[in-house]
Amino acid sequence: MSRVLLLLLYLLACQKKLVDESYATLGRKSINGIDRFTDLLKENGELSVTPYLNDSARYEADLIVHFDPGPSLFQPPEYESIEKLLEEGFLYSAPPAEEIEETEEIQIEEVLHGRSALISQTPDEEDADEDEEADDEPLRKTPFTLLFFLRDTDHSAHFWAARVADMEGHDGERAFALDLWKERLSALTSAPQEEEVLLGMRRLAFPSGQRFTHGWSYLFRNLPAYIPVRYFALEPQSSGFSSWRPLLASPSGHHLIREFLYDGGRLLLVYNADLFLNYAMMPAQNDLFARELIELSLADSPGRKIALITDSMLPLARAMESEKNDSLWKILRSFPLNLILLFGLLPGILYLWSRWPHTGRPVALEERSNRDFLEHIEALGVKMDHSDHLESAARLLLNSRVRPYSDLELKISLEKIIKEKE
Repeated sequence: MSRVLLLLLYLLACQKKLVDESYATLGRKSINGIDRFTDLLKENGELSVTPYLNDSARYEADLIVHFDPGPSLFQPPEYESIEKLLEEGFLYSAPPAEEIEETEEIQIEEVLHGRSALISQTPDEEDADEDEEADDEPLRKTPFTLLFFLRDTDHSAHFWAARVADMEGHDGERAFALDLWKERLSALTSAPQEEEVLLGMRRLAFPSGQRFTHGWSYLFRNLPAYIPVRYFALEPQSSGFSSWRPLLASPSGHHLIREFLYDGGRLLLVYNADLFLNYAMMPAQNDLFARELIELSLADSPGRKIALITDSMLPLARAMESEKNDSLWKILRSFPLNLILLFGLLPGILYLWSRWPHTGRPVALEERSNRDFLEHIEALGVKMDHSDHLESAARLLLNSRVRPYSDLELKISLEKIIKEKE
């Protein structure tokens, strides 16, 4: 049993995916990746890609772009980090002023011409303070935009649904694609009815997702080929922004993009990143719409500097602290150490399972052998013989045949009975 499990784990580890479906990845050619959208960012400005929010992105970029990775078992929701940054004045044009610690006065008693001198600073320290004040100048003095994409639907279910339609006449391949399509669809329908997101809540409207063929917008000239909707975004619950407005919505009023204005900057919140993934960027309409969204995000920006945050919107210092705390666990979760750890724990798991009290399938009893039946007949014949019914015993041995016994078997049985009688 253990060898079979080891073989299955090995085969699963070595199995290559037919289609990469990883979300918001770069360079992996995933149907749910953002390679095409990243190319559009490069065409429209000076792009820098960084895993975390460093000072260069925070104070020098005109546009910061981030795709929410979605719920994770090991990290808090992304919206908590963003809301905390907004509360700390993240969208203000100037970086927060650093607190200057007051230097304690050092009183030195000197006997000089009969008086004491109170010395607080030396000329060298005064020059150093002037240099620090010069360094406190804001690194960036112009407003900027945060373009934030929430995770909702992706293209896994639609991709495999199309493959099911393409496999007519190929029963084996069609059954395989059908199983994958049902699996991806069940992941969509198992979504919670309400979910907390950045600046509010959203409520489930279409469990398996809905694509409207047209929408409304008084701002965009090029509308996408469809409007993907699964959740309905409720009214914003935060009071940190000065105003907000919808930029794109479905015919039934489901907002897809909203703009929030803050002091010194703005937030463009996309409630479903479906339109901007690789598989969705093939139609020309969606490609033109993505270009127009980038142009809108870079409006009035002098340098057109763009920062794409790939992993987390945490500032670099917090990210380093968080990574330091769970670095060992991240190492163990990474490939191939996760497989090595799994194979190392497998013998212990099998041992505990073998010792765990459990009930299995009922074991089918083996059929009684011929020898047991003959012993039963012989015992019955001996009992009747002891009762002085020798003829009845012989007759019983001859007539009670469940199977066609040979005459030799019956003769031996009778001779044994007679011998014991004598």
